[in-house]
Amino acid sequence: MSSPGLLPERIQEIIDSFSLDPGIVPLVEEAYNCWSMGLLRASMVLIGVAVENVCNSLLEAFSKYPSSPLQGTSGYNNWKMMTDETRATYSRWKLASEILKSIKAELGKSYKKPDWWHIWEPVPEAIHPYYETVRIARNEAAHSLENIFTHAQVGLLLASMPSMIEVMVHLTDFLDNNPYKVTFPQL
Repeated sequence: MSSPGLLPERIQEIIDSFSLDPGIVPLVEEAYNCWSMGLLRASMVLIGVAVENVCNSLLEAFSKYPSSPLQGTSGYNNWKMMTDETRATYSRWKLASEILKSIKAELGKSYKKPDWWHIWEPVPEAIHPYYETVRIARNEAAHSLENIFTHAQVGLLLASMPSMIEVMVHLTDFLDNNPYKVTFPQL
């Protein structure tokens, strides 16, 4: 991350490729600027806001899922809580990670090594812990003066943002637009 332009440029590439909130780029730019000036708490809060915005976009994509659980089935209550926008992102994200895991398992049974499988490989093993790491660090940065952040800690999260955002944006597009014309499994 020696060049401040690379991180926002990479995020902009992702935004240009998909329908992602363009407001994320200024958050990432400002997070990088804060990091480079040693304002590590501010950088963590901005990283958290950017990641949460991307997560919320993915959560919203579930509203278009064509095969949501039917009322009375075991997954219906979790689905209903996960799609309830009045609930906290944390609780919705935890449920979404489990639902994504179920979708991945069912897609894996129906499709054998398709070209688009790379989109699902990090689900939920990578995206859930990433969100949790950012959420906890953001909350610590915003609400507790006891935790000391290092340049390396915050820099690692900044450096990983493009990859994680790209994964979440690919999943959002997959659920929103079904670009590969898959038959979504009934949950």
